[in-house]
Amino acid sequence: MILIDNIIVSDEVIQEYFCCHLESCHGLCCVSGKGGATLTASEVEVYENNYREIADFLTKEGVKTVESRGVCERSGSSSFATPLLESGECAYAVNEEGTIFCGLERAADKGNSRIHRPISCLLYPVRIAERPPFEILCFNHWDVCRDARAYGREKNIRLYQFVKEGLIRRFGRFGEEFYRRLSELAEERNKRG
Repeated sequence: MILIDNIIVSDEVIQEYFCCHLESCHGLCCVSGKGGATLTASEVEVYENNYREIADFLTKEGVKTVESRGVCERSGSSSFATPLLESGECAYAVNEEGTIFCGLERAADKGNSRIHRPISCLLYPVRIAERPPFEILCFNHWDVCRDARAYGREKNIRLYQFVKEGLIRRFGRFGEEFYRRLSELAEERNKRG
């Protein structure tokens, strides 16, 4: 593992290859799982303040769910998650010809720089476990992503490289520096085998 300040990065995050392969999984992570995507308080605020614009990119069911339950739901005592439809899929998920995309990302693509896909989605399949004073970055194995591992190997993309944007956003103003240090240490470790 690698330790950077109080962040522990598991060997799998450093060594495994990974790159989403939508042609294979069709975005199944947006429509199945145990709950909605974890949201930060700042993401909730952005989604609330820009909901009218976001709604233009959601399904009718998604709009109905968000308007009845809000842009997020409580997940535990102090965290938030995206609301789910009765069918279990994320209220922000949009099916385009059999492949699932994020309505939040579609809204962002239209020019609203404040709207982003949730950081927890950008990080997936990396999950962060809180063990004060440490945060531990781990690889969450899911059969749905099996082909993404092979595709990452084919493209020569390691997991930590695939989730670069999520890591930078997650660690805020220190994100760029954290990622730079992680890359240097990971490259050195992977060269040694």
